[in-house]
Amino acid sequence: FHRDIYNDIDRSDSAQLLQRATVKSISNRKKKYNLDQISIPSMADGFDTILKHFENDEHVPPTPQVETMAKILLDIYVSNLLDYVTILQIAHIVASHAKSTMAENKHLVICCYMGSAHTRAVANFFQYQCNFKQRSFSGKTDWDDDEKRTIQLPGDLWNLPQLVAEQSVVSRNGRRQRRGRGKGGGRR
Repeated sequence: FHRDIYNDIDRSDSAQLLQRATVKSISNRKKKYNLDQISIPSMADGFDTILKHFENDEHVPPTPQVETMAKILLDIYVSNLLDYVTILQIAHIVASHAKSTMAENKHLVICCYMGSAHTRAVANFFQYQCNFKQRSFSGKTDWDDDEKRTIQLPGDLWNLPQLVAEQSVVSRNGRRQRRGRGKGGGRR
């Protein structure tokens, strides 16, 4: 693949690197790499590369190209699988909340803490397929490589009983448990 290019360019600002068509070489100031010419093979071509390697009966270790193609294909499916599972889990929570006779409060708050690509995929699904409206976004989309990936949440989110009048928690076994309203009163 393109390891020689990767090792010979300045990768300190990955966001800027994604927007560039050409990048100067570190080792040779006169040389430029055309990043637009670098492409990832289609899924069919990648799968064919993997199959061709294993066509013969010899037990030859995979080449770096075959390993990379396998990792790319697995990453695509695992990444999408996480998005699908998250969407299904949110749908299950919403459906359980709606069916519950204990749900006196019709409001439901769901917080997802995932990477930006997954969060964006899940948010886009609910916005464009289910006509939900995005009310807020907490976080950042552009990070420096050495920057910590933590966010500062608004103060109101630290006191959930204050945020919602009554909490209804779904435990791991799927049973609904009712919780009180915090120190200010209400049921315990």
